[in-house]
Amino acid sequence: AETDWPEDMEVLINEESPEETVVGADSTPVIALSRIPDLGKTEPFEGYVFMEDGSALSPEDYHVTMYLQVSYQNYNAYYVKPSAARPFVTIDEEGYFNLTYTSGGDTDKTDFWLLLFPSDHTGMPSELYGDSDFREVCDSALDCVKVERSDEGSTVTPQRDLPDAGEGAPAISALLPVSASHIAMDVGFYTEEGQQPGDPLSEDQIRMHLDSLKKFSNAVRFYNAGGDISKAYEIADEMGLSVVGTAYLSGNETEDLAELEALIALCNRGLVDVACVGNETLLETEEIKPKLTAKQLIEYIHYVRDRLEDETIPVTTSDSVDVLMSNGTLRKACNLIMPNCYPFWGGADISEAAQGFIDSITSLQAVCGDKQVLVSETGWPTAGGTQGNAAAGEAEAAQYFEEIREWSLSTNTQIFYFASADELWKTNEGTFGTHFGFRTNNFVLKEGYADTTFFKSLDLTGCLHSEVVDEGTEPTCTTTGLTEGSHCRICGEILTKQEEIPALGHDWGEWTVVKEPTSEEDGLERRICRRDASHVETRTLPGTEPVPVIAMTHIPACGERDPFEGCIYMKDGSAFSSDDYHVTLYLQGPYDRWWVKPSAAVTFVTPDENGFFSIPYTSGGDTDKTNFMIFLLPKDHEELTISNVPTSKIEELREKSLDWVNVRRTQEGGISYEPLRRASIESA
Repeated sequence: AETDWPEDMEVLINEESPEETVVGADSTPVIALSRIPDLGKTEPFEGYVFMEDGSALSPEDYHVTMYLQVSYQNYNAYYVKPSAARPFVTIDEEGYFNLTYTSGGDTDKTDFWLLLFPSDHTGMPSELYGDSDFREVCDSALDCVKVERSDEGSTVTPQRDLPDAGEGAPAISALLPVSASHIAMDVGFYTEEGQQPGDPLSEDQIRMHLDSLKKFSNAVRFYNAGGDISKAYEIADEMGLSVVGTAYLSGNETEDLAELEALIALCNRGLVDVACVGNETLLETEEIKPKLTAKQLIEYIHYVRDRLEDETIPVTTSDSVDVLMSNGTLRKACNLIMPNCYPFWGGADISEAAQGFIDSITSLQAVCGDKQVLVSETGWPTAGGTQGNAAAGEAEAAQYFEEIREWSLSTNTQIFYFASADELWKTNEGTFGTHFGFRTNNFVLKEGYADTTFFKSLDLTGCLHSEVVDEGTEPTCTTTGLTEGSHCRICGEILTKQEEIPALGHDWGEWTVVKEPTSEEDGLERRICRRDASHVETRTLPGTEPVPVIAMTHIPACGERDPFEGCIYMKDGSAFSSDDYHVTLYLQGPYDRWWVKPSAAVTFVTPDENGFFSIPYTSGGDTDKTNFMIFLLPKDHEELTISNVPTSKIEELREKSLDWVNVRRTQEGGISYEPLRRASIESA
């Protein structure tokens, strides 16, 4: 369904450019939108109300409402926003308003109408069905703006430029307050011999510069936004420094836009407190030509401001006092005013320099109304000769600094001092350019500044040290450790000495067998350090003597007279010697007594050369006996086996034997024995 404009709104079509422009028939105040949330976003609509003819606005006389349009199959419906309970939003003293639209969700809706009404207009219907009812509401509006959103962007009809940024810009003291214990500094990073702007900058060089600087500075200004200097913004944020970020503009459109986009990105990451678009871009001297026109510079200022996610970040430029005094349009485009002021370059005698600076800044403040004036550069060279009546020198530089700092504190006017350190490449400024630093290019505080009240109060002299932590190391079982220390990355001085920590020694676990010893090979056991499992100690387990064992090959059943037969062999498979062993057998008789076999006269048998043995057991009958013990003994066994012994003797003999077998029979023919071993006749 299509919606016509209200009948009392005039639709003008430019024949050359068929874009619709809708103008209120009798209205003077109009709406311009500064932010339209993308589809799916919950941010509010934001904008300004201003008088189209440029006259003063009385914000208390107006308020703004919005209708969300939803198209159904046969009609359009309109729903008031922010909500039915709160159909209007007021306008602040700068004409600004923001209007939420998501009280019912609605982030996917595409069509909106913003209406401007007198503040005494009330009774807005919360819902309207059909275009005719909506036209009646529009009839009473002073202005009407339609927004159509899509995935590709938003269309606003009529499209109006925003009013110039004015008195509503934040006061600079709220962003970069003047401090009694810190000063603001202009920072150039190209301090090393032979280094030029645009050369590679290491993170270590940036940290060295800022880490020593933060001892007396809480706010810094950088002169580029792109390239390696972008790392400085992250490091400054990490160190808690406020930052004035600058997009360097050269007049090359491609390079300038890249710098602007880099500055915008840094601002939208929360790394910039004040966005400065260009430095001395309009300055013109005999040696210097303007890089841009005022119109181009103003367009760039608006370009940046329109793309910032945080509209409280002031957007400005920095230039000479004369340029800013003579260009009211430029001042109006800026949220705050940033002059560069150097009485030295004007040839002022040191006795008059500070007052000349104060007079220049005061005159500029007078034409800036309520806008804050932040001095973006001033300084005095510490060497290089004379410029008119101005003499360079450390004493003069210190005097100039102390006098204007006293004024800065008394008037709460923030001043950025040029510069944090000497930059050796600045030979384009005659004999003076390389001497504007408060510190040498090696970051040593110059004696003239060290003798000022400010630096004396901080007890700062010489190298201000950029501390680098020397990480400690933990001691191990075998090596010593070190405590944490630190040194200066600038001069190398040890700031905190590292102390040695003694080695801990091993904390061994229990020995565990890795390989059992045999009669033919030693074994191995190891233990592991509880502190470090890679520390392992091993030792040898001596090889064992060969172990002979008994395996039964034939056991007669109860009532049978066959002998007991078996085989002796070495458990580890080594060679067997029959000359070393003999075998005896005991059977259990009445009264828990045990009788030796083959007989009391012949108490053992000797295995043959293959280890086989045979023991008769029926010398006294005994075919009905059920419990037998067969023992393997060394031939040199000192104690002779005897007959008719108690069970205790059998237990003793079992302990002394090389091996034993216990055989049990039942009258029903059952046979069992332990330990159960099977002899291999073939291997034997």
